[in-house]
Amino acid sequence: MKTINEEDVNQKTNVFKAITETIVALMNQLLTMTQNVNRFNLKNALTFTALKIGVWNANGLSNHSEELKIFIKIHHMDVLLISETHFTSKSYFRIPGYNMHHTNHPDNKARGGSAMLIRSDIKHHVL
Repeated sequence: MKTINEEDVNQKTNVFKAITETIVALMNQLLTMTQNVNRFNLKNALTFTALKIGVWNANGLSNHSEELKIFIKIHHMDVLLISETHFTSKSYFRIPGYNMHHTNHPDNKARGGSAMLIRSDIKHHVL
């Protein structure tokens, strides 16, 4: 049976106190931030949400556009990376509320290709 050493107890007590003080300090900072948000009505400015990014192998996007629209709506996608679009230079595809950037197969035949759908209200630029 292990005996309890007074020095070990003191050390653990000091660590516990330090952790408790840190937690209390962080909670006070959070409370101050919350009061400032309420005072200046900045609730919307400090709202953080996750960015939903998905990957979709279309195997011909024009033929599966309705499935894609349903998927985006159900999962509230922000960005969708799409492979196998099978677009050519004559292809036209649009989903309301999204910007699309795409590349076609180099020989401009209906195979390969990739696209990216980005929700319209997300600021972005093409490199």
